[in-house]
Amino acid sequence: MNSVIDDIGQHLANNGFGSLGAEIFLSFLPDSPDSCVALIETSGTAPEYTHDRALPWKDNPSFKVIARDRHPQLAKKRADAIWAFLASVNDLTLNGVRYFTVAPKHNPYSLGKDQNDRHEYHCDFQVERQI
Repeated sequence: MNSVIDDIGQHLANNGFGSLGAEIFLSFLPDSPDSCVALIETSGTAPEYTHDRALPWKDNPSFKVIARDRHPQLAKKRADAIWAFLASVNDLTLNGVRYFTVAPKHNPYSLGKDQNDRHEYHCDFQVERQI
């Protein structure tokens, strides 16, 4: 099974949010380009078990999205668009894995400016997917 950011990053790229490695980055936020998005895995919640299986049946990973741009309105607009797109995930199969939900934990908010005077907006997501 792919990591959650591999699947979600590809899903964003397939739906016009940018190209992996050019505008969408996995696991890190690079120094350039100025306008980009990073998906970074964070601590999820425990997987879920049923009484008749030794292994869990559902995984609950989480990740954060950071949208960055020199213009605060553009960083916010991109973060809001990704938030709305991912919040609408309901029973979607990505790379053979069933994603029940990709639920935002909160609305995108400003992290302020980075060391290069670029604006960053952030949002966390909790995923429920079948193992």
